Amino acid sequence: MPIYYGNSADVELRIQACLDDFSGVEKFNIAAAARDYCVPVTRLRARIKGRSSRHDRPGANQRLTKVQDDTLKLYIRRCDDLGMPCLMPQLTEWLTRWIERHPECRRIKQKPQDINRTAMATFEAYSQHFTRLKKVMYDHGITPTDTYNMDETGFRIGIG
Repeated sequence: MPIYYGNSADVELRIQACLDDFSGVEKFNIAAAARDYCVPVTRLRARIKGRSSRHDRPGANQRLTKVQDDTLKLYIRRCDDLGMPCLMPQLTEWLTRWIERHPECRRIKQKPQDINRTAMATFEAYSQHFTRLKKVMYDHGITPTDTYNMDETGFRIGIG
């Protein structure tokens, strides 16, 4: 008849107690310690060798560690604050599941740009604008360090 050790959380507590009691002992009988604490021998041996418990390990299908996951959330929030898209092509494969686990980082559909604004955004229009800007800066003696780029996200000094 197989031995029933109890639920996983109780077994982990007993394993931790065993490890605490034998922490100063260099060599001890693992099988006897497992019997004394009523824990599986293989699991106790794995903990002694340094393997973490199932409660401490990330899920089998999670590719990121906790630190990497937090860093990705920070990157997404920063891009959102700056009004920029997150440009990471490697996100496409598992992004859907990641967003399900992190509802605070949900996708927001952008509004389409006005058709008149799109039609006016031509190379010639931009070229003409910057040619006039360069002439005004030259006429008034404005250096690039005296220019500011300001929009709804803030301003950047020295960027024209």
